[in-house]
Amino acid sequence: SPWPDRIEITSIVREADRYVVVGFVVEVTSMEVVSGGAAAKTPVRIVLEKREGRWVITEYAEER
Repeated sequence: SPWPDRIEITSIVREADRYVVVGFVVEVTSMEVVSGGAAAKTPVRIVLEKREGRWVITEYAEER
């Protein structure tokens, strides 16, 4: 504990044949599950590209 619960997206930008997603990975513990909130939020940048008909994550970076 804690564990990743969700990604809160702050922006999505299309760049040619890919999408760049910026947001936060929100981590929780059993305490936040009951009471709400987040134990930690890590800013991230994720790049998605369509390959063989499927969207895949091709880049992942924690933004500090």
